[in-house]
Amino acid sequence: MSEETTSKSANNNVLLIGKKPAKSYAAAAMYKMGSENTIIIKARGKAISKAVDVAEIILNKIGNGKYDLGNITIGTITVENENVKRSISTIEITLNKK
Repeated sequence: MSEETTSKSANNNVLLIGKKPAKSYAAAAMYKMGSENTIIIKARGKAISKAVDVAEIILNKIGNGKYDLGNITIGTITVENENVKRSISTIEITLNKK
């Protein structure tokens, strides 16, 4: 298996949170969970609260107890824009099938 194929399959279970409504991401996560046993919800900055909302929607509303909360990883990345360095918070929430 080539390195390119490996990186594509490794990202198959990652859901990146952006500007869409939380329910749209929850639906996409449920679709991915049909073929994956684990999904990783990633967000940074202002989207972190939406990532938490998505995880809660899956665990408590849509999932009907079929999913468990795995690891939660928080961190900070440094981004440089026009010679200005900024720190941006990040989160990764892992959900697993029971």
